[in-house]
Amino acid sequence: MITYLPSRHRGRTHSSAGTHQWFGQLANLDLNSVTATVQKIITEILPSSSGLTFAKDARDLLIECCVEFITLISSEANDIAEKEAKKTIACDHVEKALKELGFDEYVQEVLDVASEHKEQLKVGDRMHAKGRC
Repeated sequence: MITYLPSRHRGRTHSSAGTHQWFGQLANLDLNSVTATVQKIITEILPSSSGLTFAKDARDLLIECCVEFITLISSEANDIAEKEAKKTIACDHVEKALKELGFDEYVQEVLDVASEHKEQLKVGDRMHAKGRC
């Protein structure tokens, strides 16, 4: 796996107590869910009717990029939460992390998706309470 993270993030994982533990490798992520999500996105972008395919090595590289991006943002958001003496990473920590790492152009879309997700959770909770789930 290619690892390019700023030196302060390289190989670091966070314990539940908020202290940093340093290892030579990145924390294990659930690659199955990342792989499935990337594959779904690829399928939506390149439907089989288009006649185009995505090479396996290109898909694997894209998955590694996604894992690196998630690790980078998560690590920065955790640092921000720790500086604020918070034990839970909140949406505003992710927003600040994106801005601090130079991904300002993603902030509004991330906030929109977070808002949409909260709405879907509310609808699901209401349906569950009414016995429809």
